[in-house]
Amino acid sequence: MSDYFDVGSFKKKKSGGAYFVRLGSAKQRDDGGFTCWLDAMPSPGESGQYEIQIVPRRDRAAAKPREEMNDPIPF
Repeated sequence: MSDYFDVGSFKKKKSGGAYFVRLGSAKQRDDGGFTCWLDAMPSPGESGQYEIQIVPRRDRAAAKPREEMNDPIPF
């Protein structure tokens, strides 16, 4: 098991669901704590506080690629 984690925040969709926005990485230290490296900051939640989650790192190689659009529009 990797001792690296993803750091992110969950954003609400208009449809009522939520999605994870990756903000950086974290590494678990020998004392059980975490060191976090943020590439971005989340927006404050409804309470005015910033909330981040540390979650197990996702296997990006196994992620499903997005389907290409077959539009004749050149952009």
